[in-house]
Amino acid sequence: MESEIRGRPGLNGSLEIGLTEDTSVAVATEDPCERVEPIEAILSLTQVGTANGYVVGAAFDLQNVGWSTEITDDAPHQLRIAIDDHRRAEYSLDGVVFARSPVSPRSSECVPLTPRTQLR
Repeated sequence: MESEIRGRPGLNGSLEIGLTEDTSVAVATEDPCERVEPIEAILSLTQVGTANGYVVGAAFDLQNVGWSTEITDDAPHQLRIAIDDHRRAEYSLDGVVFARSPVSPRSSECVPLTPRTQLR
């Protein structure tokens, strides 16, 4: 999954992209102050505002697995979630991997994607 982000969220703002098994997802309106219901993403990247710009957080099965370095410019940036050869999710910003999901003890086995897949 790939996405491009640009600009900065406010200090209390965030933007999340992710993969979910939810059958429907709330759609934002044109009202910038309206709160959108959060999704329960299996894999996600979240842009979170900081005093100087923002960071991007990576999550796997609702657990944080890492943070990018702080971004302080307004240029567009590429976000990507990919599955590596060891069946881990790799999270990257501008082509640089900054986080990975946990390694499955059964990484040589086929682990089906099911609700709340646990790779422990």
